[in-house]
Amino acid sequence: MDTPPLCTFSKQPKLHDRYEPEIQLALQSLMFSLSVWKTGATYGLQLMGLKYRDERQHWRNPVKFEDAVPTIGQKLGWWLGHVGIRYIWARIQRVSLTEQWSELDEVPFSPLHTRGFSGSAHLPLPFVR
Repeated sequence: MDTPPLCTFSKQPKLHDRYEPEIQLALQSLMFSLSVWKTGATYGLQLMGLKYRDERQHWRNPVKFEDAVPTIGQKLGWWLGHVGIRYIWARIQRVSLTEQWSELDEVPFSPLHTRGFSGSAHLPLPFVR
């Protein structure tokens, strides 16, 4: 009975905890490539009989009954919207928690931030009374 009791809660992050956003990125990218990249639709869209298509190409020749296959750029945009943004958000959350952004002192705005900005020049302009 000299063995120490097993501690179920440890302060050290495990391998899974450390690389969870990357694991999620790999799994979601795999699911995206097997569904949207190959077939042009998610599994839910396939159940409803719907597909993503290139509308520009479809409307150039609307007489054809074939689907206009999405371009690689469109597929990459969908990947960024479905998978990439989630990964970036998870990494930002992880950094904010580890560096304790909530505990930082608030930095007051500089006078540059309290004035209005011109549309394209981004120069500080005083408010007109």
